[in-house]
Amino acid sequence: MQRKILSYITLLLVIFTCQNVLAQKTAKNKYGVIIAIGDYAPETGWKKINSLNDVGLIKKALEKQGFPSANIQTITNQAATRTGISQGIKNLINSVNAGDVAVIHISSHGSQIEDDKNKDESDGLDEAIVPVDAMSSTASKDYEKDQAKYFRDDEFGELVSALRQKLGKDGDVLVIIDACHSGSGTRGTAKARGDLQPLVSKNFDPKKNAEKKDEGVFREGSASRGDESSMATYVVISAARAAELNFETYDDDFNPVGSLSYSIGKVFENLDQNSSYRTFFANVQTIMNQKVPSQQPVLEGNGLDRQLFGGAFVAQKPFVEIKGIEGNKITVKGGTLSGLDVGAKVDMYKAGTKDPSQKDNLITDGKVISANMYESTIQTEKSLEGTMPVQVWAFVTETVFKIEPIKFDIITAQNLPTKDFATSFFTAEEVQNKKSNLKDYPLVEFNAKPELVLRKGSNEDDLVITSNGHVFRSFKNKEDYTTDLKDAIKGFAQYKVLLQDIKSDKFAIQVKLAPVVNEKADTVSFSTKNLRGGVMEFKPGETVRVWVRNDCDFPVYINVLDLLPNGKIQPYLPYRDLSIYPEDLQIAAHASRLFENPIEVTEPYGTEVFKVFVSRDKIDMEQIATSKGSGSRGNLNSLESLFKDTYSKSRGEPKAVKADGMTLSVPFNVVKK
Repeated sequence: MQRKILSYITLLLVIFTCQNVLAQKTAKNKYGVIIAIGDYAPETGWKKINSLNDVGLIKKALEKQGFPSANIQTITNQAATRTGISQGIKNLINSVNAGDVAVIHISSHGSQIEDDKNKDESDGLDEAIVPVDAMSSTASKDYEKDQAKYFRDDEFGELVSALRQKLGKDGDVLVIIDACHSGSGTRGTAKARGDLQPLVSKNFDPKKNAEKKDEGVFREGSASRGDESSMATYVVISAARAAELNFETYDDDFNPVGSLSYSIGKVFENLDQNSSYRTFFANVQTIMNQKVPSQQPVLEGNGLDRQLFGGAFVAQKPFVEIKGIEGNKITVKGGTLSGLDVGAKVDMYKAGTKDPSQKDNLITDGKVISANMYESTIQTEKSLEGTMPVQVWAFVTETVFKIEPIKFDIITAQNLPTKDFATSFFTAEEVQNKKSNLKDYPLVEFNAKPELVLRKGSNEDDLVITSNGHVFRSFKNKEDYTTDLKDAIKGFAQYKVLLQDIKSDKFAIQVKLAPVVNEKADTVSFSTKNLRGGVMEFKPGETVRVWVRNDCDFPVYINVLDLLPNGKIQPYLPYRDLSIYPEDLQIAAHASRLFENPIEVTEPYGTEVFKVFVSRDKIDMEQIATSKGSGSRGNLNSLESLFKDTYSKSRGEPKAVKADGMTLSVPFNVVKK
């Protein structure tokens, strides 16, 4: 949906703290409204979705952040009519006082509807939440009657303005919308939250309206705004851009839930001590990129760099919840995507422990003995028989990553939509031959839901990334390219390893992209005109430079690899061809640095990631990347060693990563001119 809420954003800011104490502000009262609609009747034309599963996730996360249960209002299914939603927000307005914190969370279908009276939409369409009794465009027989049941962006904006006015300048408003915005089709089998055409009258003429912008969801009507200086700041996070669908995913117990709700809940549980709304959103992005990589959440508002809840949040060192206990075998709700692979070290603490550096609450330690993507089993030194899972939290002290096999398939006329991927196909004999060549290759797993597919062409066959359609590698099909295909699959596995972040609370690093305008890098506003939905956006031919600040009490070294949208990896810092060497990349304590060499943005289009490596010791990712892991000194720290091992270790061989360094991701989008 298109959201025109005021947006002034500097850039994706990722902060990792090196301090252990946060001076909290005076405690504020916290209130929440959770609206969840999933049980749509068949006659409405809207399919049922699993929004009610989001309620428990969000309520639990809010309670951990100090929201009293009595202050959290839930409005679900039959109660969630347009009137019910509006009244629920009005009840929230009546409950809060100046300086309080308010959170509104909405899980439902989302849609567009013909602009009714304000005529303030460039595309002639309002964005709307779909109440339980609202008729879809496919089911509506009376536009005038049916349009009145939608909860429009204008109405929502007026209520948010009233809420901000009541909270005053010291208050905070966070709005979370886990609904689809627009779109006319889906790819894949996951449920999408809103995938039907807009509801319009028979007289609606789309040609009279400009093409819709690919922005956000709801707007605050300018007429309803008061004096901004006397109103609470606000932040809105929604699940997908205007041109994207919002897909459901699975929680740690494999229940279907909203992808944004899952990510929000996870981040709320593990807030570091310098959390701002922008860093909060960056962590949400990281989780969503793992769960729904083709989907981009959106961040807007005027309080993005404000401390979360005005500083009234519960700082929490990251922990993993316990799922089950059988003696000294502990099952936790975290797996390989969290660095919890076989061999990872984990300490068990009493539930509620904020900082595991204080050993008073330590129960026992252990190691991971088995793991899948979302769950792992830990063998502990001490038996916890008789202990309830809710009484224990697991804190990871040493992560382990390994190269996972890549889900792979070969396109035939039967197994994938031709309109999406191919116009010609391999014969059954060709498929059998290629599968035979790969059957003993440990990095390949033939799967009906592949990450990579091989597509037949007239002169070249393409290896395609299914999540975005980018060609990862091409091979001349007149030759036997089995060896090159295996190398390409390994390259994609390495790319996936690099997308994972290695965290450490010993470092506090900020990274920003400074657009170059008239040969000068903008390090003041960081060119907010390049921001779309909280993420920087560039066109081919534009240039950027990297700005880094080290807020630690010691100097650090950094390296940067450029992860292209097509899965290819190239070095940025160091870069010997430009006489930039590893020893040149130190940043002094409490100092910032703008790196001189600009990057010119080029195709392919899509989400590109600058992967930043931070260490106390000098590191050299360029040498490892360009030499395929062979050209590096023998005494590697764990960051270098992890990356180097992706070139030599095969499936199943783990690599431990100690806290002598960290990585973080700075994503940006490359779009057409």
